[in-house]
Amino acid sequence: MNKRKAAYAEAPKIISKEIIEGEIISDFLPPPEKLIRKEPKVKITIKNNGVRAHCI
Repeated sequence: MNKRKAAYAEAPKIISKEIIEGEIISDFLPPPEKLIRKEPKVKITIKNNGVRAHCI
């Protein structure tokens, strides 16, 4: 297996300056489990009587 090393270039001066002078903010997003609405699970049973069905 041939592994290549990643080649990185230096960031432009304006970007470097903004990163250095940037302000760290606290995490303002809720955790993922609060973002997703949980719906109750419904168990279903399908019985096949041997006749082929064509679904579109």
